Amino acid sequence: MSLSPTFSPCAPGPSPSLRHHDGLVSLLVDFVVERVIRPLEIHSARQALRSELKTLDYRELRDLGISEHGIDGFVSTWCPGRKA
Repeated sequence: MSLSPTFSPCAPGPSPSLRHHDGLVSLLVDFVVERVIRPLEIHSARQALRSELKTLDYRELRDLGISEHGIDGFVSTWCPGRKA
């Protein structure tokens, strides 16, 4: 006799209506991640990049191909790569 909090082999599976709700929850989570969380991550990464670039002098910026006055333009078009 097992004392683990798992389902017993004779227990019925989840009902179709529960599976439908799981699909809706998954869809809602995906939507929130793509439309809310991901843009906030990009905004935060751009702020960090902007603050780091502002600490560099004009020679270091030139080596990166960025003009001293073009930091905001560079940062606004930059998008971090997706995390694996």
